[in-house]
Amino acid sequence: MNTPVSAIGELPSTAKPRAALASGGVSGRRVSAMIAMCVVLVFPHTAAHAISWQDGNGVSCKVSCASKGGAIDSGIYKGDPDKPLYVCAANAGGKGKRPGYNLAAAAGANKCVVGYDFREVAVGTFDCLCKN
Repeated sequence: MNTPVSAIGELPSTAKPRAALASGGVSGRRVSAMIAMCVVLVFPHTAAHAISWQDGNGVSCKVSCASKGGAIDSGIYKGDPDKPLYVCAANAGGKGKRPGYNLAAAAGANKCVVGYDFREVAVGTFDCLCKN
C-alpha cells in the first residue's frame, strides 16, 4: 500500500512506517545495500585522494602546499575563482586547533582566520590542509 504524502511534505497521521519495516516492506539487507552503494558513490577513490596537514611556515596555504600536490579549498570568496578559501587550522587563544580559512583578501595570505570568542581571529601560526 502506498501512503500519499501530504501537501506540507509529511506523512499523514495514518502512516505507520514501523509497520512497513516489521512486515518486511523494507529489509535490513536492502538498507545495507543502499548504504554500501552510497559510500561507493560518495567516496569512490578515498585512498587516491589522501590529504595531510602541512605547517603554514608564515606563507599562504597555496605556497605551503605546492610541493605536496596543492592546497585544499572549501570554496571561493565572493564568487571570484581567483580567490579560493584554503582550509587551515590554528590555535586561537590557546584553546586548541580549530578549522578556518586562509585567504589573502581577508587577513593576508600568511594568516589563518578561525572562529574564536564569537568573532573571527587571524592567527599567524597555522597548518594547511594539502593534497598528497
